[in-house]
Amino acid sequence: IILNVGYESDVQLLFKGEVRNIFQSKNSIDRTITVFAGDGEKDWQNATFNKTFTENVTIRSAIEDVLKTFKNVTTGSIEGIPQIADKLRGQSLSGSSKDILDGFADEYGFNWSIQNGEVIITPIDKPMQGDEAVLINVATGMVGSPTITEIGANVTTLLNPKLLPNRAFKIESVNADVQLGNLFFRKIKKTSAQGLYKVQEVIFKGDSREGEWTSQVKGITLNA
Repeated sequence: IILNVGYESDVQLLFKGEVRNIFQSKNSIDRTITVFAGDGEKDWQNATFNKTFTENVTIRSAIEDVLKTFKNVTTGSIEGIPQIADKLRGQSLSGSSKDILDGFADEYGFNWSIQNGEVIITPIDKPMQGDEAVLINVATGMVGSPTITEIGANVTTLLNPKLLPNRAFKIESVNADVQLGNLFFRKIKKTSAQGLYKVQEVIFKGDSREGEWTSQVKGITLNA
C-alpha cells in the first residue's frame, strides 16, 4: 500500500506498508473495503535474531546486526545509538528482532520505529536531525488552539505529511485561550504551548468526498 496525499502540486508520501488484513462490508448501494496495513509489517511480525556475542562486540555493532534481520525495509537515520564504550560480555540474544531492539532502546535511551519503509532511530530527548522543524501556526493551517499536556502539547493542523513520529515541529500560537485539558488540578511547567516539540504520535484524517483533511499531533517538549 502506497498512499500519497497533499494539496495541488504539493503531493507527498504519507504511508508505505504491507497489508495485514482486509474487511469488506456493504451499506445500501455502497461497498466498503477496510484495509489494515503496517509499515514494515513483514519484518515487524517475522524478523528474528539468534546470535551469541563475545565480550569484544560494542553495543552499536550488536544493534546494527539486529537491524540486518529486517529484509524488507532499509536503514534510514540512525542518530540515537549512544556513543559509549560498553560492550556485550559473552551474551546471547535470541527472539523477535523488534523485542530485542525494544530492550536496547529501554536500556540505552533511544526511540526506534519504521517510517515509510525505513528504520529510524533517535535519542529520546531529541528529534531527527537534518530536517527543519515543521511550523504550525494559523498561517500554516493550525485548527483551533493547542492543548497543553504533562509532557508537551497537542495540536491539530491541516493535513501535513511532513509531520511524522520523531520529527520536530514548532508551535506559534498568539491565542491566549490555550486549553489545559484535564490538567486543572495538576502542576504544569508552562501556560503557553508556544515552543519546539518532538512528534510522539500523529493521526491523519481525510475524506475524498467531504470533510476536512487534518493531522492531529501529540508532541513532547524539547525546550523549557
